[in-house]
Amino acid sequence: MKYMGIDVLNLMQKAKNYNMYLVDLCLAKLTPSTKMLDFGAGCGSIATILRDKGFDIECIELDPDLQSVLKEKEFVVFDNIMGYQDNSIESIVSFNVFEHIENDKKVLEEIYKKLKPDGKFFFFVPAYSFLYSEFDRKLGHFRRYDLKPVVSILEECGFKILSFEYVDSIGFILALIYKIFRKNGKISIFSILFYDKILLPITKLTDKFYKKKFGKNLAFVLTKE
Repeated sequence: MKYMGIDVLNLMQKAKNYNMYLVDLCLAKLTPSTKMLDFGAGCGSIATILRDKGFDIECIELDPDLQSVLKEKEFVVFDNIMGYQDNSIESIVSFNVFEHIENDKKVLEEIYKKLKPDGKFFFFVPAYSFLYSEFDRKLGHFRRYDLKPVVSILEECGFKILSFEYVDSIGFILALIYKIFRKNGKISIFSILFYDKILLPITKLTDKFYKKKFGKNLAFVLTKE
């Protein structure tokens, strides 16, 4: 399966501060074991940071070109999660992946089966269906996630929600502006670097001020009882 947004993934590798922010957010919530599974690892931006922090990372990635990139970085890579035994994985992370999956509930059910009892799953997705833009469409996103429907899906799959929060309040405003004014679905390296170096420190502060009540993304910590 070919991923439509490889060019954007390559650009996002330059957003080093943002990627580190996501990892720090994950680790603050997850308190993971030394072994983790990165579901939908892409080109390995997040997996590399986690490995540098001392974690043993295995990757799930469907796209054959991205699989090659991950293997060049010496990650263990599988194209699906079915090869793992049920109740065998202690920590799973997934960053901006499930919006690309048409039948997301079916895949969530498989992750639930593979997760150990009391294991943790960090589930990070784009928020608010009304923010869906040409950029989402060009990346092959089937959806953005509204809180109540995604909570229902997660609970139907069997997950217990330990916590959830919105992330990136400044990003929410930028996504709204983008939807209104940018109809071509493009994003530049300049805008990514400007956000990464200038706006990210601001969104960290505003997230605290608004107590993470809204944002561009939703972050869940899930477990299996």
